[in-house]
Amino acid sequence: MRKKTIKTFSAVILAAAAVAAAQSCDRKGEDARVADNRPENASISIIPENPKAGTMLRAVVTGAGGLTFRWERNGEALATAADTLDTSGFKKGDRIMLVAGRGETAETVLLNSPPVVRSVSFKPGEFSAGVDLQAEVEGWDADGDAVEYEYQWTVNGQAVYSETGPVLGGDRYERGGEISVSVVPYDGEESGAFFEAKAGAARNSPPRFTSVPPVEFSGTFVYKPAVSDKDADAVSVSVVKGPEGMTASSGAIEWNARGHKGSFEVTLAADDGNGGQSLQSFELKVGQ
Repeated sequence: MRKKTIKTFSAVILAAAAVAAAQSCDRKGEDARVADNRPENASISIIPENPKAGTMLRAVVTGAGGLTFRWERNGEALATAADTLDTSGFKKGDRIMLVAGRGETAETVLLNSPPVVRSVSFKPGEFSAGVDLQAEVEGWDADGDAVEYEYQWTVNGQAVYSETGPVLGGDRYERGGEISVSVVPYDGEESGAFFEAKAGAARNSPPRFTSVPPVEFSGTFVYKPAVSDKDADAVSVSVVKGPEGMTASSGAIEWNARGHKGSFEVTLAADDGNGGQSLQSFELKVGQ
């Protein structure tokens, strides 16, 4: 009776061992099948090719699925496990590595980003012939490089090749001239896209008195004012305010001061006939 019990118990142990061995084989087979889902010929890559700082990078996997991702920047792990990487704030020369699945890797290096011109403004905002016009540029470079600018000025659609800097000389245009400038940024490695800005049309330039009246005179006051106009307009001079009898004729201001005594305020106006006017004021003293 004892011998039969021992044999039965031994059979149970052997059966259990066989089941455990079978389960172990099943698990190994399942692991093998999982491994087979990551074939040796699986490959990964990063797009786009030749990326620059600020580019959104994306992992591309062929021959496998369900992989995990890890990104590195210059050898340091980044806090993202997504299949994309935003490189905003990165710099040219940064080396980006993508690690996927069992250790498949792909690398890329961020290239130089060309600079850009964001805006161009002009000073002064309103300008006329004879006034230097300056272009003020706001630019940006994703890599933080120093940016230089090349300028091409045009007047009425014609290039002014003698002006290559940020200032257009006031002698390069006339009243009504339509002015624009094209600006090209350069960061020392490559040029960015050109930016064209229009300053508008030059306004009329008012005439200017270039002489002063005589301080002393005897009997009759005679003054021939000199006036310049940068638009080459014909300028007329008139008496706006003055003592009785003062006249403006043939470009001369005349007044017979005999019989008068005291201080007399005088204001003359120079008018170019195109909306431009300037004034000259002075005081005449008689018998003092």
